[in-house]
Amino acid sequence: MAKKLLCAIDCQYDFIMSDGKLPVPNAENIIVPGIKFLSKLDPDEYKGVFWTYDTHSDKEYVVSEEAKQFPIHCEKGTSGWTSVFSEDLVHSHIEEYVLYKDVFNMWNPEVDYEVYEGVFDHHRDSFFESLKNEGVDTIQIFGVALNICVKYAVLGFVERGFKVELIEHLCRGIDTGKGPYDLNPHYLFEKEIELEKLIII
Repeated sequence: MAKKLLCAIDCQYDFIMSDGKLPVPNAENIIVPGIKFLSKLDPDEYKGVFWTYDTHSDKEYVVSEEAKQFPIHCEKGTSGWTSVFSEDLVHSHIEEYVLYKDVFNMWNPEVDYEVYEGVFDHHRDSFFESLKNEGVDTIQIFGVALNICVKYAVLGFVERGFKVELIEHLCRGIDTGKGPYDLNPHYLFEKEIELEKLIII
């Protein structure tokens, strides 16, 4: 039975491409290695691939806390909202899931998230609980931005009892002036979680 779920955080045009509305520095450099990685996933090792999409509308965004820090981005239905990775890269025997979120933290308790798989939907927390019951014990994570949305995802998975493997070369962060605590995952997580619960690969 597959034991891993791969979680790709916000790998969207507006974040990854240099001409996007909110580009993460050097994020374009994860595209080619990301394509190679996704296309080689073994269905005997992976239960599924879980894609998160930062998802906004102009009306919702202008009154949000996020608007105080960043310009509007990832508006659903625009090219900036789309993923830079095709879901067709993933082996057909590996299930794929999508979660839409309008905040940094995918675990925000104030938002009733649903995970979409084809025509079926699941509440976020019951979805991950069902994965644990099916034998999935390890989450691999990559994406952007390392020190914001990726960080929240990692901490949430650890809190819920999963082992987490962070794919360092497929992550990019935003420099907020904290040096390695923004861009280097070894520093970023050293005070947040016990090291045995997070493997940086």
